[in-house]
Amino acid sequence: MKRIITRSGVFAAAVLGALSVAQAQESPTPGRSTEAFQDWSVECSKVQEAAKAEGGEQQTDDAAAKKPEEKRICEAVQVYRNNKTGNEIARVAFAYAKGEGDKEATLKAGLRVIVDVSFKNQPKLVDGETTLMEGAFTRCAATYCFAEFNIGKDGTKPLEDAQKAALQFAISSGRVISIGVSPKGLADALKVIEGRNK
Repeated sequence: MKRIITRSGVFAAAVLGALSVAQAQESPTPGRSTEAFQDWSVECSKVQEAAKAEGGEQQTDDAAAKKPEEKRICEAVQVYRNNKTGNEIARVAFAYAKGEGDKEATLKAGLRVIVDVSFKNQPKLVDGETTLMEGAFTRCAATYCFAEFNIGKDGTKPLEDAQKAALQFAISSGRVISIGVSPKGLADALKVIEGRNK
């Protein structure tokens, strides 16, 4: 499979949400910061949370009029761009977030990719012929589709140690796109977001 897209050290925008790469729209965000860790970047953004009632339920009256609380969301991201146009094709992100049934935030992995994808074939992160993480598309909105990856019992170590890491996904024509993924800096970026988000 031909690799037609290269990694970029330019991270164009923050990605926000519980597992933001898999859930949010791209938009300019005040209070955003970016730090480079070799081929990965840590992006932190402030997001507003609606006021909560006692017991954690959503308030709809007085609390709704109060100023929403701010929460900092940090992600380790790597962005991939088209060689010719420079447009973003995809981005992989790791973040600590609470999933359904989670008591504490755990490490999640997500993908944001252009809408021209096939839902018949799910995305995956590989090392040569070995599958490291399997993903599942969850939805599409505007110009992007979103997926979440299953992080196995070995965590991110296989990806950090990978020699031929790649992101693979199929487009609507059936063609499989393979994008080289660099693990350089991933371990350091993950340490940073662990300290900030947990």
